[in-house]
Amino acid sequence: MERELLSPKIDVKSYIRARVMEVIDELSLSIMMLETGATRNAAGKAFVAVKALISAMVLINLDRLLALKRGKEEKKWYEKKAYTVPTKSIKGISLDLFELGYREIGAIADKALNLHDYQYNGLDPDFSPYKKREEAVRDTVVLIDAVVEKLPQWTGSYWDEEIKRNFEHLTKRLEDFKKR
Repeated sequence: MERELLSPKIDVKSYIRARVMEVIDELSLSIMMLETGATRNAAGKAFVAVKALISAMVLINLDRLLALKRGKEEKKWYEKKAYTVPTKSIKGISLDLFELGYREIGAIADKALNLHDYQYNGLDPDFSPYKKREEAVRDTVVLIDAVVEKLPQWTGSYWDEEIKRNFEHLTKRLEDFKKR
């Protein structure tokens, strides 16, 4: 379900909660699409979930990220734009989050970027990181698993009852899918 997304400059906690809900919603949609065989769409939804996760992580850790940066331009970019997580910046942001101790974020971001390529290029041998559809399906499930494992640890202090309930539904849906 789409939620109102206020600017983090207005209400950072509400923005983070909305992004966490977006992660859960997009992962649920990804599983649903995998169930129907729409693997490229499922890959795209998993990618969007990771962008939402990184957005939340940027805001949760903004002060620490700013402390990593030396130049004024980099600090200004983090303050004004990093939370939007432009696709071209996912790699750099994930490396910065890795430096803060989020060791798994690099692998999560890399897998999401591969799935993003697959979403747009399918199995085109010149552009796709995958040779077979099954590889993309497996990577999508691995990515969903990794995000589901880390989401409570990385964002749990921003959860409310609705997020907890939706996360439980997501984990059940994922477990049911993996049993198939």
